[in-house]
Amino acid sequence: MFTAEVMRDPYHYYGRIRDEDPVHWNELYEVWAITRYNDLVWLTRNHDQFSNAVLANDPRPAYPAISKSDNELYDIMRAANQQRFIQYDRPEHLEMRKVMHAYFSSKSMEEWRPLVRSAIAGLLDAAEARGNVDLIRDMAVPLPVLVIAKMMGVPASERPHIRMLAEKLFHNGRSEPDRMRIVVEGIMGMND
Repeated sequence: MFTAEVMRDPYHYYGRIRDEDPVHWNELYEVWAITRYNDLVWLTRNHDQFSNAVLANDPRPAYPAISKSDNELYDIMRAANQQRFIQYDRPEHLEMRKVMHAYFSSKSMEEWRPLVRSAIAGLLDAAEARGNVDLIRDMAVPLPVLVIAKMMGVPASERPHIRMLAEKLFHNGRSEPDRMRIVVEGIMGMND
């Protein structure tokens, strides 16, 4: 899952396991990779059998492995991420969701449509100017950051800084053994 080859081209790897083994057990990391939409929906709706509190319930060290000197940073990352509402089980998760629900109703989403279209156009224009596009790096990461920053009232001049911090948070899903310093920089920056 975390080899350099897969990290460069995750689409081939995950597409293959989606086609051949959609509920895949990764022996090396002792983790399930669920790759089909209907399976994920079923899993998330069976909250009595499955917990969202992955970070709180998983006693294992970081995987892939991190530098031993970064264990304290890993603890900071775990503690920060354990507080995200997606890491809570029902009923706490539902209570937290209720607070945000009004922002994501159909009516609210329709009001944000011009902003989203404008953000997409800007990201595509930038990709066209570069002559290439990486859908994750150039669209899937910055688009939600841009929209959420606008929803939260972050001034346009500060949104590039928020995007940079958000990109640091994504280093947690990478395989570099020294990635925790970058992740914690992102967490601390967001907290500030």
